Amino acid sequence: MMRAPGSYHHSVMVGALGEAAAEAVGANALQVRVCAYFHDIGKAVRPQYFVENQTDGLNRHERLTAYQSAQVIIDHVRDGGATARDHKLPQPIIDNIYMHHGDGLVYYFYVQALKNDPSTDAEDFRYPGPRPNTREAGILMLADKIEAACRSIKRPTPDNVGEMIQKIINSTLADGQLQDCPLTLNELYVIAGVFKTTVLAIHHHRIAYPDKPLPARRVAVAEERPLR
Repeated sequence: MMRAPGSYHHSVMVGALGEAAAEAVGANALQVRVCAYFHDIGKAVRPQYFVENQTDGLNRHERLTAYQSAQVIIDHVRDGGATARDHKLPQPIIDNIYMHHGDGLVYYFYVQALKNDPSTDAEDFRYPGPRPNTREAGILMLADKIEAACRSIKRPTPDNVGEMIQKIINSTLADGQLQDCPLTLNELYVIAGVFKTTVLAIHHHRIAYPDKPLPARRVAVAEERPLR
């Protein structure tokens, strides 16, 4: 919370998304929520290299190559697993730290590298894995991706949110990240619906407050009494 406040808030939101989805399909909802709270603890090692913690307007990646930046991002999984082991956290938490990105691609920096070298090997920009192999780990992976992606939507309407959620699930499936996960297609449809409802609840609209000054308020003056 103190070292990486943006990552902390993200983890709390992922917990809310993941728990709701797990409850809907009969998975272990408590495990998903707890693992969500810990899944990004590795970011506390170098918090300012992650955009959600860059409150000073400085981008540390500007002085790194795309490959170096990708390794810093990937290291949060290794650092998180090592930290969890040092503190003797339960094995499901450790497993989910390693699995929450599977062997997925650090896409942003891979594209940056391609601009400089079209022969760049995508395997150099992948997380170490393993891929999720439980329903809980699969739900956590999707909740993590969707919370971050939906945060970037400028107008979080039901259509825009639903479209983003479907895009994330489809790309995760296409990349083979759920290949070892026992979630069924029917469960993924249910999970997508729950994610949409929960995201819209988190990003609910508020009324705009008027900018007119408050009217002056008359304050009653207390009757003066002599001191005794």
